Amino acid sequence: MADFIKNVLTPVSAVVAALLAAWVNYSVSQVKTQIDVRQLEVQEKLKQQELALDALMTERNVKKLDEDLTFRVYEAVTASLKSNDEKQQQAASALVVVLAAEPLRTQLLQVFGVSQTTVPEVREAVEKVLKEEQKFNIESAVVQQAAAPKPAPPPAAAKALPWHDWDVDIFWCERSGTGARESATAIAKELTQQ
Repeated sequence: MADFIKNVLTPVSAVVAALLAAWVNYSVSQVKTQIDVRQLEVQEKLKQQELALDALMTERNVKKLDEDLTFRVYEAVTASLKSNDEKQQQAASALVVVLAAEPLRTQLLQVFGVSQTTVPEVREAVEKVLKEEQKFNIESAVVQQAAAPKPAPPPAAAKALPWHDWDVDIFWCERSGTGARESATAIAKELTQQ
């Protein structure tokens, strides 16, 4: 019995213990790998969310700066019209031309044209800018219209062919059900009648 324990049971129990330890290590390794992969996925999602948030904040800041700029241009225009000062009105109209976005730009320039406090020289300069822009817009529309691709006229032979010379195939998707087949059949029947 002592030999059995020494020669058989001890080595077998050592092998079983080693196998059990290897299995536990493998299981722990697998779980750790899954946790690491999950953490990387979470970190990547967090990075993407941070980037999206940064982009939104940047967009928000740009929009706020644009709104602030627009308001300051508006304030410059109203202050210049109240002052009746030619240089101030020239500066305000130049700010509108350079910094204001459409449609506010045109509207503010039109205010200079209709305001009774606008200095005549500024009114003339603003009217000139508005006329040049209107001319440019008209010319741009003409150029765009001329550059737009025109649909090709149908070939003369296609117009001359009678319907009985045409071969029309009608398809439907079986996965769409009987409604698709009924629609295709109705189209075929209508074409046949015409």
